Amino acid sequence: MRVNESATRFLLDSERTGASLAIENPLGSSVRAHIRIDLIDTDGRVRSHGERDEMISAGRAQAFIPLAFQFSNLSDTERGKFLLYRLRYSIKDFARTDEKPIVGVISLSEITPDIFDVRVVASEFAREASRYTVRVRAAHPVTGLGIAGVGVEAQIEIDNEDGKPATTLKASGITDAEGCATLVFNLPNGIKAESADIKVTARHGTVVQKADDTVHFDQMSRIFITTDKPLYQPGQTVHARALVFSPSMLAVANEETPFKIEDPEGTVVFRAALKTSRFGIASVDWQIPENTRLGEYSVSFGRPDDSYAIYRIKISRYDLPNFTTKVEPDRKFYLPGQNAEVSVSADYLFGQAVKRGHVRVVRETEREWNYREQKWETKEEETYEGDTDKDGRFLAHVNLKKEHEDLKDSDWRRFEDVNYAAYFTDASTGRTEQRRFDLRVTKEAIHVYIIGDTYDQSSRLPLQFYLSTFYADGTPVECEVAIGEGSEDDEKSYAPSKRIEERPFATVKTNSYGLAKVSGLKPALHEGDDEVYLRFTARDARGATGHRTENINYRDNPAIRVTTDKSLYRAGEPLKVNIASSEKDLNVHADVVKEWQVLRSQSVHLHEGRAMLTLPFDDKFRDEITVAVYADIGADDSIHDSHTVLYPNDRDLKLDVRSIQDTYKPGEEAHVDFNIHGADGRAIESALGIVVFDRSVEERARTDADFGAGFNLYGNYGNLLGWDDRIAGVSKKDLEKLDLSKPQPEEIYLLAEVLLNKSRNYYPKTFGGDDYALNPVTVFAPLINAQLKLVRDALNAHYKRNMDYPASEADLRRILSEAGIDFDNLKDPWGTNYRAVFSVENDRDVLKILSAGADKRFGTTDDFPVAMNNQYSAVFLSWPYFRAIGEAIDSVVQKYHARTGGYIRDAATFKREMLRERVDFDALRDRWGEPYRLEFGADGVHYFVKVLSGGPDRKFEPSSASKRDDFTLWTSLVDYFAETRARIDAALNSYLKETHKFPQGLVELREALKRSRIDYAGLRDAWGHAYYATFKTESRFTDRVEIETRAKYGEKGQTHTAVTPVTQKVGVVTLRSAGADGQIGTADDFDAATFSLVISEQDRDDSKPKAVRSFAILTGKGGAIVGTVFDPNGAVIPNATVRATLSSTEQFYEAATDDEGKFVLRDLPSGLYEVRVTATGFRNSVVTNVMVSSSNILSLDLTLQPGGTTETVTVT
Repeated sequence: MRVNESATRFLLDSERTGASLAIENPLGSSVRAHIRIDLIDTDGRVRSHGERDEMISAGRAQAFIPLAFQFSNLSDTERGKFLLYRLRYSIKDFARTDEKPIVGVISLSEITPDIFDVRVVASEFAREASRYTVRVRAAHPVTGLGIAGVGVEAQIEIDNEDGKPATTLKASGITDAEGCATLVFNLPNGIKAESADIKVTARHGTVVQKADDTVHFDQMSRIFITTDKPLYQPGQTVHARALVFSPSMLAVANEETPFKIEDPEGTVVFRAALKTSRFGIASVDWQIPENTRLGEYSVSFGRPDDSYAIYRIKISRYDLPNFTTKVEPDRKFYLPGQNAEVSVSADYLFGQAVKRGHVRVVRETEREWNYREQKWETKEEETYEGDTDKDGRFLAHVNLKKEHEDLKDSDWRRFEDVNYAAYFTDASTGRTEQRRFDLRVTKEAIHVYIIGDTYDQSSRLPLQFYLSTFYADGTPVECEVAIGEGSEDDEKSYAPSKRIEERPFATVKTNSYGLAKVSGLKPALHEGDDEVYLRFTARDARGATGHRTENINYRDNPAIRVTTDKSLYRAGEPLKVNIASSEKDLNVHADVVKEWQVLRSQSVHLHEGRAMLTLPFDDKFRDEITVAVYADIGADDSIHDSHTVLYPNDRDLKLDVRSIQDTYKPGEEAHVDFNIHGADGRAIESALGIVVFDRSVEERARTDADFGAGFNLYGNYGNLLGWDDRIAGVSKKDLEKLDLSKPQPEEIYLLAEVLLNKSRNYYPKTFGGDDYALNPVTVFAPLINAQLKLVRDALNAHYKRNMDYPASEADLRRILSEAGIDFDNLKDPWGTNYRAVFSVENDRDVLKILSAGADKRFGTTDDFPVAMNNQYSAVFLSWPYFRAIGEAIDSVVQKYHARTGGYIRDAATFKREMLRERVDFDALRDRWGEPYRLEFGADGVHYFVKVLSGGPDRKFEPSSASKRDDFTLWTSLVDYFAETRARIDAALNSYLKETHKFPQGLVELREALKRSRIDYAGLRDAWGHAYYATFKTESRFTDRVEIETRAKYGEKGQTHTAVTPVTQKVGVVTLRSAGADGQIGTADDFDAATFSLVISEQDRDDSKPKAVRSFAILTGKGGAIVGTVFDPNGAVIPNATVRATLSSTEQFYEAATDDEGKFVLRDLPSGLYEVRVTATGFRNSVVTNVMVSSSNILSLDLTLQPGGTTETVTVT
């Protein structure tokens, strides 16, 4: 008999819980057997068991064994792990007492059809008084198959103001055959909350799943501000006006609108409490005081919901112009080698040209605002000036050679706008007006741009993006664009590629708007790469060219793509949607969305990854409409895409303005007729705002804006009216006004598609679906780690003992057998033998132990490497295969230096020295059968020898390559400055003892070194450059630690420790190298040696710093122990040995006391030390737990007792 595990089921029905075993009995007759099942949790504990005697009929039979188990009683944590519980079964045939029972282990993830998880898809944002749609899917967490008949309840709780009870909206449904249910909420009007909680509960049998998240409400009002002009003088009146709209763009009537004006320092100078009219308009006047400070002022309107808008005006004492300056460059842009000819002239405001004047044209490089004088101050470079000709013109011949050269040196800039200013002085009045202008220098005449996401393309679908070509001045240009394979180096090149021109991937033509759509392109990825470089070469009808290299980053993920048959639809036309996916057989949900509100939903099944969907017209299909499609992939992932189209809908009011006459004299009344009509042509009631604007004020405001003022002339209506977002001069507002009942050029459809889809405006949010822990690596890590600890310990012990490790399964079995471990007896949590996998990762041989996972079959998606270290993430053991050779290299490098005083700097010397150690380096091969590469060089104060491998691709790539698998196996370092550093250290200590001075300048340093016969000027770094010295004195806060051991004759010593916070003054001398470039002060400079000495200390009781007589010069960041050794009578003990041992490493440092009993242990790594003192005729003395800190000096005085050296006195 056998159990068919794939047909076995674990049931969690409300009426019964247990396992239905599918048993196959081939014996030809019924068999009486005893069956037992155990439910085992992830920690290996039996949570429930059941057993019974059963007659098993011949053939296929089902045996149900009930369990006393309640799924609903599990904690949230345990419920999350439930699918990784295991069912262990045992069947014993009563008639065959001599045979072992049939046993096995099954993961519940494989046999539990009733378990489900819920995933919820909804918009992240919503608006009041709209429909809010929530789509819920119940699916099995492992298989991803939908579960039908699941009851779903959802509610949205919206908090109210003034302590009123929350508003609760409810919706419910039952999942269909695909496991889906769609719930719709009708959101009320007047929502004040910024967000609300949405909670979803799904029930099926005894299984209950919940998901919750937050929906955000768009509560920000839209406020648009204008003033009658942007520029004022003290004493004038500011007329300010605001239009206030709700988030849904309806006028906000009869609501408070706080208003304030702030001066340049942010001080409120005027405030008013306003209320909007029924048209959503609030207006106010402010009389500017005569003594008002000049500068830029902020005008702001707000709302109680914290929405506000700011508009800037300027207050200054200005003269109104009576003429304007005009600038006309001879070209719109300048290619390499081209210079500019700029014509400057001026016209009076009444239309006549200014005939005589003086012109100055200057190049501006820097600009700073002078707050005191309230004006911009500019730094100017070259100047061109002169008088106008008889026609009132001046020609400036501008040399752009330097600008072209600067641009050429830039890798990423395509063009540069060079800033100039033209000043025109009227000879008849002496008045000057200015005009700021730019001259654009460019590398190429045509600029190619990619519109679309180049960083998130799926490698499973062909590429799709938009392409635009524009002249350097921003004018669209029709081009033929060849697309071919590029490289990272192409990004810096603007030269044509013959390879691409002869064999392009594709060739497209941009239209009169400079646009083209690229689709269906699927360039091959090189092995191991996740990006591809595309090279674009554009050429217009006149032969002008442009180039662009773009790197496309791929994700190897499932993907879906949605498009429509066109981008512009007439009212009444259905939406025709095309859906493509990398997944061949898939159920997809499509939503038609407008302003976050789902207007219509429909499901469709993809065949061979394709589907077409026709969505009938709905009266709500107006303005921008987004088609969003999404689908669940597996149990815990989803894919989605969206595409926006437009149903043109001209909603603007039609304003007819007619003046009775064109010209008025001062004192006359102006008569203007206004007629307002709606988009349908009907006359409507409206509010009208009128500004009478002086052209001279407009010109002065414009020139101020040219030269840096932060305000505009016509308010912030561009966003309100849809003017701001545009391509090739066409805005969304222009598209809304299209009359599709008349033929439109095909090009406008592509422009609309690009404009509407260059950024995504709707993505559904997904939540839930993460209640089950399905990662066995983390769940079973403690269990497996404990099981394989013996394996790990045996392999590590063998390596430590023999420097040998397993490189094959035979080696593994041999080493484990020697440790008494049978690899075949090791089973994973589902009773399957582990599998050993051997591989190479760079410089290490790797052993991974694999589990076949819950399905018990190797080669499937649930296989996983088990944890082989104490950290759950460390899923393998590895050993450095080059270690023996590397240590031989270290030995050779050190021996060569000890023998010759020189350093190995070339391959020939290195290989010759390696042969001395009986290593033929030329015969060595890496793990891919290729010879190694050697590199020699200097890094800071070290000469290095590096051994490199070309990696799995068996070749060495240049260091600039973006994808290179070369790696370094070994680096052997030798400090070429070590001996010199030690000599300088000794020289400084000798100088300190002789003079009681520490060098504080170059003269003293030279003198200190000269005394020890060290020529400072002769010191050279690895590149033959002289070192340079720096000197500084720094203060630092630290603790002065003094430890003293005291003892009477014959008694055990006692330790006395004094810790005093002090401020130390430290002198520091640093020898620095200028690095490889030999230039002092550049990025590659480095410290070759650092010497420091404590000069003075001051504690809180000291009125001034006290000089410190110290003989402990520190090098680097180590600390020091200094002190004196005494006998019981207080006499010093010379020639005593003092040893400090670092507790963590057993590394020790020794010094001997001098004739005065003093000792110095310097450059000690930070940590706890044991200090042992030995002297002839005295007992050894040991002080434990001595803490040494970085850059600090600890004082330790010790008293030794007479006695034999075999006796030890320990002081703690």
